[in-house]
Amino acid sequence: MRNALHGLLLLVLLSTGPACATLLNTGNSSGAGNGATQISLNLPADLQVGDLLIAQIAYRNTSATLSAPNARWTLLQNTANGSLIRQQVYVRTVASGDVAGSSETWSVSGGNTRLAGGLSGWRSSIAGIYPGIEQSQGNTGTTSVGGNALSAPAITAANAGQLLRLFGVSYGNGFAVTPPGLSEYYRPQSGAGLNGTSQLGV
Repeated sequence: MRNALHGLLLLVLLSTGPACATLLNTGNSSGAGNGATQISLNLPADLQVGDLLIAQIAYRNTSATLSAPNARWTLLQNTANGSLIRQQVYVRTVASGDVAGSSETWSVSGGNTRLAGGLSGWRSSIAGIYPGIEQSQGNTGTTSVGGNALSAPAITAANAGQLLRLFGVSYGNGFAVTPPGLSEYYRPQSGAGLNGTSQLGV
């Protein structure tokens, strides 16, 4: 059994700009696989043009290469904790032609791996105002021997109405715990116990 927690954390601040509209969650999906070469995540069933989509993919084989479903996905963050785990977060907006509930598939080249992923959709409460990424801040972390928590990096909201998202991943299943006061949207785990990967989106 390991005696320290190895993980990755990313804070993302979503905003609608000066409009300060409320940000609404339109749906979430998640998936995981042990010894997988791809992972598919479903778009929300409630889908409108201009919605913001955020996908979080974590995997154990850090030497592998992850490919997005298409060029419309922009890589927001790509962070590794040594050779243990890697987390990649992608964003894109919904366009005409996107089908509600359809799946998007990320593929891994360079060997099978233990994968976990989650996808969420976001919409402004004001028609014609669209959400976007205000800022993001990520880090890697390893606790001291016997430690069981990782600290997220600092981030400052400039305006009221902004939404803070926390994306976390840990080496091994069962380590991700939702911080107090935050809402959990998904928690996939790859399996394989201490040799797997556990993901958290809040």
